[in-house]
Amino acid sequence: MGDIIPRQHVIKYGSKAVGGIVGGIIIITLKTLPFIPALIVGGIVALIGFSLSRSREDTLASYLIGAAGILIALGGIPIIGGIAGFLLTVSGIGLIVAGGINLFRFFKSLRSRNY
Repeated sequence: MGDIIPRQHVIKYGSKAVGGIVGGIIIITLKTLPFIPALIVGGIVALIGFSLSRSREDTLASYLIGAAGILIALGGIPIIGGIAGFLLTVSGIGLIVAGGINLFRFFKSLRSRNY
């Protein structure tokens, strides 16, 4: 229990916490865009997400970012917007929860490094 956690793990927990919380807030905020801005912003997010898949570790994250961009674009379409908005809300809340868990792990590992 008293083992010192390596610095790389502490940094990983902190960056995942910030990324999850900020990403969740941004996704929940972007679901409210009207039709044309939703298509533009969603297309840009999807292109950025799909272009980030350089390494094997980043492939899943890049596909998830690309899928979020597609959902943002679909959220602006009135017929499909309800389903896409619901999925964006659920994914945003999931990111915030995952970021909170990583934030807890960050503070726990930081505390173990201080003793």
